[in-house]
Amino acid sequence: MIQLKTKRLRIVPLTTEQLGEYIKKPQADEHMAQALNEMYNGCVEHPKDWLWYTNWLIYLNSDNTPIGSLGFKGCPVNGAVEIGYGIDEPYQNQGYATEAVKAMLAWAFGHQGVYFVTAETEKDNAASIQVLKKNGFAPAGEGKEGPLWELEKPVTSCMAIYMCLGFSVGLSFGAAFKNIGVGFSIGMCIGLALGAAIDAQDRATRERLKKERQ
Repeated sequence: MIQLKTKRLRIVPLTTEQLGEYIKKPQADEHMAQALNEMYNGCVEHPKDWLWYTNWLIYLNSDNTPIGSLGFKGCPVNGAVEIGYGIDEPYQNQGYATEAVKAMLAWAFGHQGVYFVTAETEKDNAASIQVLKKNGFAPAGEGKEGPLWELEKPVTSCMAIYMCLGFSVGLSFGAAFKNIGVGFSIGMCIGLALGAAIDAQDRATRERLKKERQ
């Protein structure tokens, strides 16, 4: 079973069956009840992508106490997903939401094709805004339910990685043919070319998705 772990938390997604039972429990407000029903419907309609729709429960590592939940509002669209989160009142203002959101962001950006994570929050919800700011989100206009915030996937350079890989392969190649210099040069050139091509493709994809989302 998939789960995310942080220094203080364990984050576990409810299966579709578990979510079906979970929504039968009384909820604190109608908004939450509606959100959970939408999550369940999303899981049922998209069984292969249920992790993007379900409710992820947040537990304390120390005593396994459930303290809140978070999740995404569907599969990536034009490279973007929307995140929502909430911490039970007794556990608020202790950094748990920031910690949980950080873990979920890493999980989301680990999927190919996900370049942006968005979130909406109420204008006067200072605590929620702080969670977003601490995780690097920036204002991105107005959403359907309030101010819209957005985080773009950090840009990483594949050139250095592939240069190192090419270096290793080149040394092995050179040793096999008893010419380290030639092997090193060939490996470095191949690694440099591959890394540069992948980086260029990543930049082009980001620009295309930005235009599609405007």
